[in-house]
Amino acid sequence: MLEPVQRLTFLGFEIDTMCSSEPMLFVPPAKQAALLKATKSLSRAATSNSSIPARRLARWVGLAASLTRAIIPVRALLRNLQGAISTAVASHGSWTARATLGTAAMDELAWWLGALKNSKSALWVGRPIKLPTARSTAHLVVTTDASEFGYGATLQSWTPKTAANDETTLNTETPDDGEQVSTQRAQAAWPPRWKMDLVSSNERELTAVLLALQSFRTQLRGKTICVRSDNSTTVAAVQRVTGGSTRLNNLALRIANLASSETMTIWAIHVPGVKNKEADLLSRQFATPKYEWSLTKSAFAAIQDKLRLTCSVDRFAALHNHLLPRYNSRLPDPAAEAQNALAQSWSSESNFVNAPFRLLPQILSKIKSERATAIVIAPMWPGAHWMTQLAEMSSASVPVPMTAVRPAATAATPWSATLARWSKTTTTTTAPATTTAAATRAAAAAARAAATPEPLRNPGWQLRAWKICFA
Repeated sequence: MLEPVQRLTFLGFEIDTMCSSEPMLFVPPAKQAALLKATKSLSRAATSNSSIPARRLARWVGLAASLTRAIIPVRALLRNLQGAISTAVASHGSWTARATLGTAAMDELAWWLGALKNSKSALWVGRPIKLPTARSTAHLVVTTDASEFGYGATLQSWTPKTAANDETTLNTETPDDGEQVSTQRAQAAWPPRWKMDLVSSNERELTAVLLALQSFRTQLRGKTICVRSDNSTTVAAVQRVTGGSTRLNNLALRIANLASSETMTIWAIHVPGVKNKEADLLSRQFATPKYEWSLTKSAFAAIQDKLRLTCSVDRFAALHNHLLPRYNSRLPDPAAEAQNALAQSWSSESNFVNAPFRLLPQILSKIKSERATAIVIAPMWPGAHWMTQLAEMSSASVPVPMTAVRPAATAATPWSATLARWSKTTTTTTAPATTTAAATRAAAAAARAAATPEPLRNPGWQLRAWKICFA
């Protein structure tokens, strides 16, 4: 007689129908023990010898790869070991060859050994039998894009329309089929050091996905997310948790680890570039480049030294221009401690404040009400209504030379150039070349002017760093 059960072993995996809303696949304890034993033996052999038989290594890789259906990042965690096998067999032309494990391959083997010994490792959290589809009562859609200037992303919440058969449906390639509940945006210019590293467009696009998920992690925690990208390599890397190069592989693994730690379920789809307009714009045209300036690190250090105050948090910053490890951002930011500096508590911190000058009245009011300690960057504007209050609250000030002003890390793309890439030709009539060239030059000049920091556009300003301390 057949008896219904809620957990059974089938085709080498354990199926559990009660642990969550969806049936889950797990690796059985017996298979975990067998793999742990084989990993210990292989690790000892690799440590005591300069090389090991390629056939033996391939046997172990095959055993580990058999867990793919229950463990999402298996492919990424075997890439260097598989590379060692391929190199050995290709160089000797036979499976009798011996494989030499480099540092990266040994690190992978050590990772497996540690994960197998740890019963609480993310390796054993299981995987849904039924992967996410476009049917749900609600969707969180993260759309990303990257350019040579930075990255942009949107987080959209959609409530699908109800079909005639009362099933809710949503085509995530065209979310206009549903009702949009909300949209959040994130963007950042690449920090200068990143520009040198992210030379590949594939790396930039996959990095954009990672940064977007980190930026929205609070809203995405424990949810099912559809990631949309106009880069096919990125979509494949997110889906398969592996990439075509070591750098892409590492990025894909970081995305998988983030998803595991935040209990996100992610699947990725490709969206045509012509339908990815908002994320593309966010990655190229930053909202207020004239406000994105900061100070050079040397000038910041000199100001702290002269005012004898070491700041602990940068209150108005972003990924590309923060001067302290702890900072607050305006938009969702992957590394920011918090958003909206004015909504945070300043009372127990030494605050560095370099904000748009129009916010100075609110900033001074907050510092006064919380009796906070701060260094505030502000111009000498005798006619400003907040100037008297600032002078009364400050205990010292030092001049900030214009050479200390660092422009935004990116140059804005002219709007005309951005829009031209989206537009489809609707007529065969074309403007004279001279007119088009003149318009392009004018747009480029306007973009450069808009991107120039306020202090550099107004050389007559006298910037100062004001120390405010109520202690």
